[in-house]
Amino acid sequence: MLHAIIVDDERLSIQTLKHLLASFSDEITVIADTTDPMEGVELINKLKPDVVFMDIVMPGINGLDLIGSLSFTGFYLVFTSAFSGFGIEAIKLKAFDYLLKPVQCDELHSTLSRIQKNKIRKNTFESLSYIFTHHLNSEHEKVTVHSNDGINVINYKEIIYIEAQANRSVFMLTQGRMLISTRPLKSYDTITSQSNSHLIRIHNSYIVNLNYAVTYIRENGGYLKMNNQKLIPVSKQKRDILMQALNI
Repeated sequence: MLHAIIVDDERLSIQTLKHLLASFSDEITVIADTTDPMEGVELINKLKPDVVFMDIVMPGINGLDLIGSLSFTGFYLVFTSAFSGFGIEAIKLKAFDYLLKPVQCDELHSTLSRIQKNKIRKNTFESLSYIFTHHLNSEHEKVTVHSNDGINVINYKEIIYIEAQANRSVFMLTQGRMLISTRPLKSYDTITSQSNSHLIRIHNSYIVNLNYAVTYIRENGGYLKMNNQKLIPVSKQKRDILMQALNI
């Protein structure tokens, strides 16, 4: 019996996949599922499943980036996505499979059959290393931003700062562009943990890209001046983190 975990930010997608997997209950069982990508990391590391069904486009961090947070990688990796623009064929060569949403029952059955034929668990480190090399270099580090117009894929280096506004987030981008996300700022906290994103949370209402910081102003509690002349307050709780990041 294979044990599986599903990581997908859409609850309906999880329920649909679980319903399909129930048709093969003698082969596989879902031991956990989550709509929270970072909880997915914890579940995978803790439960050590045989199979992980991973969405790619998720808020704050995509499935390709999420793989880099795992300490346990001894599972069959199956990407699921409604989008076909993520180098599907290249990923297929290294991930075990890539299923386009809506997942078809016959395609899912084919995937499970091939997994059963390779039932001796293999460490997927080489596959994941390939994905890191080809998808997580500085030119491909991106965040998905949900807006009223759709889903936008933004490169970290395009972000000057992100500002919280009620339950939304305003992305101020290079070349004077602005993008309003329908997600709260906390949804993007995960990108601040990416070592070369240069993004840091300096206030409850702001995440900034240090590449675009011009001056740190000490007066009135502290402000960070950005290259677009925006003055962003620095909270007391975040000041030491900022000082360390700026090597001050």
